[in-house]
Amino acid sequence: MKRGASIVLYIALICIGYYGGEGLCNTVGANPPKTDVRPPSGRPCTVPSLRSRAGLVQGRYVGLPLQGGRATPGKTPRLTVPESLHSFGQIYRGERVRHHFLLKNAGEAELEIRKVRTSCGCTAAEPSQKVVPPGGEAYVEVTFDSKNFVGRVTKTVMVDTNDPSEPTHTLTLEAFVLEEVVAEPSRLTLGQIRQGDGRNLKVEVKSPTGMELKVSEAQSSSGALEITSIERQAGGLYAIKLEVKKDSPAGRFGGDLVVHTNSPRQPIITIPFSGEVVSDASVFPTQLSFGLVRRGTEAVRQLLITFHNPGVRLVRVEVAGILPTEAQSASGGNPLQTERVQETGPLPAEVFSLRSDPGGEGSSASGGANCRIDVILSKEAPVGRSEGSLTIHTTSTSQPLITIPISATIKE
Repeated sequence: MKRGASIVLYIALICIGYYGGEGLCNTVGANPPKTDVRPPSGRPCTVPSLRSRAGLVQGRYVGLPLQGGRATPGKTPRLTVPESLHSFGQIYRGERVRHHFLLKNAGEAELEIRKVRTSCGCTAAEPSQKVVPPGGEAYVEVTFDSKNFVGRVTKTVMVDTNDPSEPTHTLTLEAFVLEEVVAEPSRLTLGQIRQGDGRNLKVEVKSPTGMELKVSEAQSSSGALEITSIERQAGGLYAIKLEVKKDSPAGRFGGDLVVHTNSPRQPIITIPFSGEVVSDASVFPTQLSFGLVRRGTEAVRQLLITFHNPGVRLVRVEVAGILPTEAQSASGGNPLQTERVQETGPLPAEVFSLRSDPGGEGSSASGGANCRIDVILSKEAPVGRSEGSLTIHTTSTSQPLITIPISATIKE
């Protein structure tokens, strides 16, 4: 025991003498050949391994400076934010409001503001300074744009720093967004409209704040939806009358109804609209893209044919580059014949093929019936871009042929 104690004491004296009082050595561990360690002075301390009765003893520097016999932790930055939540209260839609968040460094090392991230609807300027000394301050200016929001809104701002205790600090903004001018309905979703039927609509514009509202004009971004009149009614309400024309072409349409008012906060309000004018039959999607497909992979895309006229039926479907095949129609009684047609463009033969849905409804369909067609991209398709078209033959006098473009890009 005395010999073991003297060995430990001898190692401690060597380390203290070598470092000049700058560090300590500890004797623990296994028995590697030699251990090269660095004290705070930067000079290596190599302590030979020694064998004691307790086993193998190795010298190791533990890096605790001698200061009055007590260890002191390293210096680190510490972010403090006096106000992490700010409420704008009630604001009007369309207003842009700003707030400065104060950031303080309560630590003993420099605080680095590395990144400021915001959620949708907010923008943040660069911090007033990216490196904040101990005891120093910086601020971040955050702007909230309320034009796309109504009601209670909460937004967050994330501040990334080198504070080891909290690398990311979250700031929060709150507001209640009021409208000085409102439109009812605020969106027009018209669905399907039979060609030749047309449709009349109305949008009401008013001010819930009681201001003396004036609507000077309104504009439609689509020719399918026309403005027929703008009428001022009792109570300061304006009625904008609209029409989907009877002779509108078949197809999907959409856009915005833009209304100009005398409101300083909301001089323009926008009402989105969408719909589809359908004839005897409609097809979705109106173009078929396989996108990027790896070579040797078979891919399938679906096409839905909807019949809106009970007297119209499906005759056949053709796709460029396929061999003659016969598929059963959805009713099981009428064949859906897919015939080979003349190849066009760069489309190789047999790249695309068809099959109908055996469990669907018939090609001699009643009004509103559906027929699903699977368009198949062959796994033998060569590398490169293939283009073609799908032609749907019906008994409709207004839509005897419906053509759908097809495309695919094959990669290795």
